Amino acid sequence: MKDDEKISDLLLLWEEAQERGEDLDAETLCADCPELIEPVRKRIAALQRMDWMTRPRSDTPDTKVGTTLAGRYRIDELVGEGGHGEVYRGFDPELQRPVAIKLPNDRRLNTSDLLEEARKVARLRHPGIVTVYDVGQHDEEPFIVSDFVSGTTLCEAGPFAPQQAAALIAEIAESLHAAHEQGFIHRDIKPANILIDQQGRPLLTDFGIATALEESQKQINGTLPYMSPEQLGEELTVGDPRTDIWSLGVVLYELLTGQLPFDDSSPAMLCEQIRNHVPLPLRGINSNIPPALEAIVLKCLAKAPEERYETALEVAAELRGVKKNRTSLWAIGAAIVVIGVIGWGASAIGPWKTAQPDVQHSLAPKKSPSTLRFIGGAAIFTPVRPEIPCTLEAWIRPEHISDERFVFGSAAKGDHGLGLAIADGRLAFDSANGLRTATTSIPVRTWSHVAVVFGKNQTRLFTNGKLVLSSEPVTKTNVTTLVVGRRGPAEVVDEYHGYIRSLRVSRGERYIEDFIPPDTFELDNPTALIYDGDNVESLAVFDISGNGNDGEWMPVSE
Repeated sequence: MKDDEKISDLLLLWEEAQERGEDLDAETLCADCPELIEPVRKRIAALQRMDWMTRPRSDTPDTKVGTTLAGRYRIDELVGEGGHGEVYRGFDPELQRPVAIKLPNDRRLNTSDLLEEARKVARLRHPGIVTVYDVGQHDEEPFIVSDFVSGTTLCEAGPFAPQQAAALIAEIAESLHAAHEQGFIHRDIKPANILIDQQGRPLLTDFGIATALEESQKQINGTLPYMSPEQLGEELTVGDPRTDIWSLGVVLYELLTGQLPFDDSSPAMLCEQIRNHVPLPLRGINSNIPPALEAIVLKCLAKAPEERYETALEVAAELRGVKKNRTSLWAIGAAIVVIGVIGWGASAIGPWKTAQPDVQHSLAPKKSPSTLRFIGGAAIFTPVRPEIPCTLEAWIRPEHISDERFVFGSAAKGDHGLGLAIADGRLAFDSANGLRTATTSIPVRTWSHVAVVFGKNQTRLFTNGKLVLSSEPVTKTNVTTLVVGRRGPAEVVDEYHGYIRSLRVSRGERYIEDFIPPDTFELDNPTALIYDGDNVESLAVFDISGNGNDGEWMPVSE
């Protein structure tokens, strides 16, 4: 197991202990791997700095409603809250106008720094940024008064067609660039901080709050799913305009697909995804997204800041240049650089293809092999139709398991073909004869090698090289194409949730008895196709076995 994966598992143990009221230190967690004590200690410190993000809120009545601040601003109604504080609709009787009143959370507050930052923001003027009118203190607690925007937040707006979403985010990017030019970095770009007024114009709000809190309290601030990798590093990083560009990319990904690029109920696992995993291709979720628009989002979500756009104005210009179904060499190139997913190959001329001497796609190794993240619904299809005897195998890391979870095999629904599955947390194989399940459990959030051998005289299941089930041979087959991720229509049952690092389909019975699983799949005579995470270009998934069995990522709706 690689160090990054081991650290993630140790942090998950730490998180589970915290929920039980136990406080495990890095030395205890790393008793069997002392070389990881220091990186684990730093990661724990980072999670502790983010503790406020997941702390439960009090259900006590809000005593602020009905009060008057500094003898002037009346608090009428709570309209929003987040990690930085509460926002109220209020009224200014002197100017006879409604106002928004921000009351930051005092548990993390350096009052003088916050007031100073708010005064700077009050000088920030742009038609796409909510104007700050006043700052002050009431009972030694600061407040910020700004324009009250009658409308809604981006959370509640939409849905948007791809071109509408691109135009909206382009306008926000232009406003963001204006703030960056005046020395401001937002550091908490998210749908709740983007307001849509009654004319449909987007307005950025909450400038300066994250900046003041982060710098004065030395604490990670922001909203975790929208935070950049550099904000989640072992050392506290202030970031630069490219930090905001990452968050803007997350917002646009969510607008286009209806889901976040990284999502997990565990903060530790979510941090791991943001730092090290690649998002699901947008066009695999929504095929109506133009390739050029997908490439823009993925460039915003590049892990290294220097691989993103230099300025938000560049983002705006690219978005305004996107046309429906427009493709460019730049767009394709950006998708190749940013995306890394795995899948399967395709054969349009028969069950198996003969190996070709030349592989058409670059197989240059990378430092960290990419994986394909399955969240249910979308799948990778191939017209390959394997015949008995054959072997299906893969390295998998399920995120959660319940009921039946199809991994990969024949696309048939009902009259099942050959397939590998997880049923009630245990490895299983599927065929036209029905589902057969081993007694061995498949662990979640752990990499496992799984294999099924469909032999002429016996069917065998293996977990991590150990034979866990021997069964009668499959005598009846439903010869259909192979698919990875789900079988049949998009349904909760028969959908795999988790990661696949690589997979291989072989002719014949590759494994007869216990064996040592290979870390990587290599080409040999029985190999029909091999897929890993480093050989994908947008929706195209390349077979690296040399047999030309390339596949295609298909969206949820298909």
